[in-house]
Amino acid sequence: MASMHTQGQRHDRLLTPAGNGALDMPSEPNVIGKPVEVDTSVTQKMLSATTGSLLTSLLVTPLDVVRVRLQAQTKETQRRTINSTLDGLRKIARNEGIFTLWRGLSPTLMMAVPANVIYFAGYDWLRTSRKSPMKDRISDAYAPLAAGSLARVIAAIAVSPIEMLRTRMQASRSQEKGIMRATLLGMRDVVSAEGYTSLWRGLSLTLWRDVPFSAFYWWGYEFGRERLHQARERQHASDPALGRPRSRSELSHSTVLADSFLAGAASGGIAAFFTTPFDVGKTRQQTVLHDGAARAKDMPENRAMPRFLWHIYCTEGMSGLFKGWAARCLKVAPACAIMISSYEVGKKLAGSVNERRDAAE
Repeated sequence: MASMHTQGQRHDRLLTPAGNGALDMPSEPNVIGKPVEVDTSVTQKMLSATTGSLLTSLLVTPLDVVRVRLQAQTKETQRRTINSTLDGLRKIARNEGIFTLWRGLSPTLMMAVPANVIYFAGYDWLRTSRKSPMKDRISDAYAPLAAGSLARVIAAIAVSPIEMLRTRMQASRSQEKGIMRATLLGMRDVVSAEGYTSLWRGLSLTLWRDVPFSAFYWWGYEFGRERLHQARERQHASDPALGRPRSRSELSHSTVLADSFLAGAASGGIAAFFTTPFDVGKTRQQTVLHDGAARAKDMPENRAMPRFLWHIYCTEGMSGLFKGWAARCLKVAPACAIMISSYEVGKKLAGSVNERRDAAE
């Protein structure tokens, strides 16, 4: 969730199993990964996803700001740090102004559209193009996961510099209005000293976070929706007055919204928790301020990912690796829920519009 991260994890992390790029559920019970055909264009799917991204960004950015502040803290600063998610929301709003909670919203919105365009276009190409390297090589059961993960990698590489800008803005405690300009100047200095590759600092950790997240989220989402569908079928079977259970394509908009929201929130929250250590490492690497080349070489943030996470564990314990997990889960769970439900309902609405248009012709 985010992006899924939103984002975003940013949910900016959506996996779509249908060959046409739609995120559709199986029509038969207990069959995971078999898509239901929905007549919606790629543009309509991308519009639904972008709408979900905008809603998600506006609603969960305050939690993301608190998460970054929590994770960027080190032992040297803990005497004046935020103690919890609610404590962070209160202190930031009181000491820095309520609008500080939406710091980094501009680059977040800048990330949402290109990330979704790259993700969905890349996914569609990998799933449907005859030139796709996956064609006839990966079974239908695993093709959505493979295509989604690879598309997620491409999207992460493309928007990594923007994500670094957002992370640095959110980590800053400056109350000046020119925070974006100051952050850009700081990034320019880093590029001058270390080269353009510094803009992708933390990318490996981002990929370590995003690809496992996508796997956890995908299977969790599929499992959750399947269990909800089965529970509804059992309810109809035990009470004939409810009538025949509906197939997935016949579900009402409200049912689609409820199922996707609940399954997305649960799977997103669980996936966010287990990938928190990688998110902590990414945040530390992207927010570190270098005070000279000599010191930079010895900074733990410049170590390889496994060594850096081991350093955090040795110096701060397991709690250091999971610092900010509550803020991350509280941000990712609703982000995933809003993103996937907006996408699913938007896709269903688009399908209904297309059906009425075709019937009128």
